[in-house]
Amino acid sequence: MKRVQALLLALAMVLVLAACGGDGTGGGAGGNSGNGNAGSAQNGGEAGGNSAGDAGDAGESLEGLALGETAATDIVELTLDRADLAIALENTWGDSYYLPKEYDAAEDAQNPFVAAVGHTLVAMTYTANNLDRASVEFDGSFNPTFITIGYDGESYTGETEYGMSQENGGDWEQDSSMNVLLMAGETCTLRCYVDIPVEAASLDDTFQVTFSLPNSAGETEDFTYVVTKEDRDAAAEAAQAAADAAAEAEAAAEAEAMAEVDPALSEEILAQLQGQWSYTSGPTSYVIQFDGAYCYVTATAGGYSISNEGPVSIRRDYVVIEYTTGSPVRMPYTYENGALSIYPIET
Repeated sequence: MKRVQALLLALAMVLVLAACGGDGTGGGAGGNSGNGNAGSAQNGGEAGGNSAGDAGDAGESLEGLALGETAATDIVELTLDRADLAIALENTWGDSYYLPKEYDAAEDAQNPFVAAVGHTLVAMTYTANNLDRASVEFDGSFNPTFITIGYDGESYTGETEYGMSQENGGDWEQDSSMNVLLMAGETCTLRCYVDIPVEAASLDDTFQVTFSLPNSAGETEDFTYVVTKEDRDAAAEAAQAAADAAAEAEAAAEAEAMAEVDPALSEEILAQLQGQWSYTSGPTSYVIQFDGAYCYVTATAGGYSISNEGPVSIRRDYVVIEYTTGSPVRMPYTYENGALSIYPIET
């Protein structure tokens, strides 16, 4: 067991040192109304408003909110950002995780997010906003009929299965919560699905999603979204455009961060880097020796050491080490008023 632990620690060091090679040496032991405004809602704005089952089955004659519009009570808001009928959902972690995918029998053989024959998954992304001064439960034991699906004139309720959440505009995280409880002032975007016991005639069919939202009287108010193929396509295009814009912005920021600095500034920072730097991250200690525009890095953990080396270049936000074996690594730094601070190596 000790040998396995040591090998795992050594592997962690390999990631930092990008060791496709490198010298190894033994060491010591060592989310309303149809116009999107809060207030009175023209669709189900009072408790016991229109439900999905009342909506009928002709998509063109249905009335309700559209994707992207906001439903609201006096204490909460909810926006249905995206909704789709699906047979399978993406099971690989990434930006498309828990979103609909084209079902492939071989590829999805081990995918847990696949509807059985006679069933359809209704995949949704919604944003909930708590306007109250106290915590509010949107979905859970205190609101067990939070989501009702209307399809072909019938209503279906079922357990909501959650997969991802994004709090207050932060990063997406895996989230398999059984309830949705938001603190005062909190906003959260969630991806989820409801399995309905009917085989959709077409995944392009119109359907309805009704949300029962809590109010300050301790009751719920129903708001129904009518989801058409046209709206779904528009929402998907908008989401893709937003993702492309975000990726472009991220790439631009990365390019700026990695831009080369003025040669004089580079020399100034290099001069302050000279000598030995050391730090500890978890069980691993690092020693970094700068010699001119060259660098030697040694990581030690569990009695094992591994080393690498390479030339150094100064970028706007990073000190970059071009390892002689493996991929380059970089160290964030700050340089203000002549004072230099460097931070742990990023892999």
